[in-house]
Amino acid sequence: MLRDSNRHCVWPGRNLKNLVRSGNCEHCLWIVQVLLAALFLFAGGQKLMLSREALIQTPMGGYAKKYSANVLKLLGALEVLGAIGLIFALADRDFTLVNALAATGLALVMVGATYVRLQEKRTSWR
Repeated sequence: MLRDSNRHCVWPGRNLKNLVRSGNCEHCLWIVQVLLAALFLFAGGQKLMLSREALIQTPMGGYAKKYSANVLKLLGALEVLGAIGLIFALADRDFTLVNALAATGLALVMVGATYVRLQEKRTSWR
C-alpha cells in the first residue's frame, strides 16, 4: 500500500496522478524490474540448463527444433546476463548504463522472439 502526498492510501489504478506526483512510481518500477529479471532469469536458465532435446519437449519449446544447441545456449546466456544487469542496476545507482544496456539487450531478444513466433505463424498459445 502506497501513500500519496496527502497521506491517503493509493491502490494501483486509483489516484494515479497523485501516485506519479508523490514519487512512488519509482518503487513500482523496481517491482516491475525485479519481476522481469526473475522471468528472464528463469527462461534463460532453462535454456542454459536443459539439453536441446529436453527443451523441445517443454510446452513452449517447439521453436527449439529450428536452432542448434549452441544458439539456444547463446540466447539463454543473453537472457541471464540481461536479468543480472537489471538486478545490478537496482543494487547500485551507478549502474545506469548497465541498466540501459540490459534493457536494450532484452528488448532485442524479445523482438527476435516475436519474429520467430510470427515466422511459425503460431498465434494461439497451446
